[in-house]
Amino acid sequence: INHIITMIYVYELRVGERVIDAGVSNNVKTRLRQHTQTRNGKYYGRKDITIHTVSEWPTRKLAMKEEGRVKISHGLKWTEDIGRKNSRILTMEIAREIRTKYKPRVYTRKMLMQEYNVSEGVIKGIVNNVYYMDV
Repeated sequence: INHIITMIYVYELRVGERVIDAGVSNNVKTRLRQHTQTRNGKYYGRKDITIHTVSEWPTRKLAMKEEGRVKISHGLKWTEDIGRKNSRILTMEIAREIRTKYKPRVYTRKMLMQEYNVSEGVIKGIVNNVYYMDV
């Protein structure tokens, strides 16, 4: 049996060299059209926007983690929203705050998850300097 693996791409939307947004999609050309040519698209009517593939991933979950890194590296806000309602918008400042507060057995990951309304994986990534590293 042959299995077809559909890759999920992390992309950047740019105006010239400036990155204005990033996201994930299994079809970046269609995603650009959705952003710029549909009435409810975030950039409806804009003709100066280009799309650039940054990386490809085997799962949406992994791609969304990379999307977060890309957004933060360009100073954009990222909402960690993998299966969570009322997710918190994460910024570099919040990541620093989480790193400062985290003390095993005193201020635990579980406490940080509840306070910042993010998954344990995100807290773990932040305290282990996988996500939101100061560049």
